[in-house]
Amino acid sequence: MAISNILKKFFGSKSQRDIKEVLPLLNKIREAYTQIEKLSNDELRSKTHEIRDYVLKSTNEKEKQISDLRGQVEAGTLDVELLEETYREIDRIEKDMTGDVEKALTEV
Repeated sequence: MAISNILKKFFGSKSQRDIKEVLPLLNKIREAYTQIEKLSNDELRSKTHEIRDYVLKSTNEKEKQISDLRGQVEAGTLDVELLEETYREIDRIEKDMTGDVEKALTEV
């Protein structure tokens, strides 16, 4: 029991570490909120469209690649090995897109 108390003093409890990790993000959100709070409804809608367009633009190229690969699959001209490889490539691109969206949202 005493060892856990000593460790908590040095390293903090799980909740204290979580709070310390989240606090910088919370401060950024509070700063952004003060700016957003000043916007009218129309300005807020416009800003939302800007953000959506920015995020979509970050994934346009990969969406095109996926569309091309799916077109090849639907054409039915690929043999089984290429078909499986194509599906793996689509999965890899989709995973990359998720990372791109996350990065774009973080930038915004």
